[in-house]
Amino acid sequence: ARLQAVHAKFAFIGIWDDHEFSDDCWQDHQTYTNANLQQTARRRAASQAWVEYMPVDFGDVSFDTANAAYDNLRIYRDFRFGTLMHLVMTDQRLYRDDHVVDEATLAAAQGHDPVNGSDSIGARYFVQQPVLAQFEAARTAALGRAPSILGRSQTDWWKATMQGSSALWKVWGNEVTLGRMWLDLRTLAPAPYNALYVVNADGWDGFTRHRAELMAHLKTAGIANVVAITGDLHAFQCHVVRDDPDPAVGTPVLVDFVSAGISSSSFCSYIKAGAGSTPLAALAATPAIFDATLQAQNPDLRHADHDAQGYASAVVTATSFDVTFHKVRPLNADGTAPASPLLSQTRLTVPAGRVSVSVAAA
Repeated sequence: ARLQAVHAKFAFIGIWDDHEFSDDCWQDHQTYTNANLQQTARRRAASQAWVEYMPVDFGDVSFDTANAAYDNLRIYRDFRFGTLMHLVMTDQRLYRDDHVVDEATLAAAQGHDPVNGSDSIGARYFVQQPVLAQFEAARTAALGRAPSILGRSQTDWWKATMQGSSALWKVWGNEVTLGRMWLDLRTLAPAPYNALYVVNADGWDGFTRHRAELMAHLKTAGIANVVAITGDLHAFQCHVVRDDPDPAVGTPVLVDFVSAGISSSSFCSYIKAGAGSTPLAALAATPAIFDATLQAQNPDLRHADHDAQGYASAVVTATSFDVTFHKVRPLNADGTAPASPLLSQTRLTVPAGRVSVSVAAA
């Protein structure tokens, strides 16, 4: 009933991340085990369910049931709001390559079960940066190109659409985080945890060469006033994103706003559970410690709240792109809404013509 009420009140532009089919999925492969099983029939059924239950304008979306392939549905598309805003929606699951660090290979190297086990930690989350770089170089050589999230056709479409846009604000409906989330524990943790980690290699941090290609395109083509609006992480974040993630050498090209889930468990809760009783538990002892550590080590992470449920809203004008993060209380134990649902509001502002962001309590 609550979801129906939201649909009755607001227009929706739907895009998916991964859970319509399988957690952290790619193409028609599920990733619940190291085997990365191919499940074309279930992928097609998931796509059909999405079409049937989401509000879809078939002038924008194409669905071909006669096509027996897993990618018989195209949902990447764009929307123009006069000369003020151009919304470019991408599909970051149906065309993506396998994760750069292959779970089965990593499992075999560590003496784990390469078929029935699950090595998402180390392959997709908390991946050691040198391991990621090694795997990405090998995969690039094998493919003859860098591993991709968008696929070639969608990448070319994205580049042309962004470059050809005459709108002031180019807004990218982007599913997984663009900003750098590295965690350097080389001097903070005992062996074997004393390493430089990429926290989330399921996002753009795990496809560094493809991200660099897209960000370089924005820079060299002089495409200004680009904002990404992102989900997936179960957290509120705001990043300045560069063509090179090293702040010492990279040029800022866009601002990425990441919204928390309205009802999903928070990212911090996953980190705390995963740390368990290891030496990493101190890092996740409180959300404030985790947030502060990530921000200190990633200076382009301008706002972080990894222990949050809520939603984001934006006000777009000719002079600024203003986003408000609305953090809400969870439901009561009996499933009812709290009497006072709003916990806090944070306002973030990107001025037109600049790749910078100011943060203030709303």
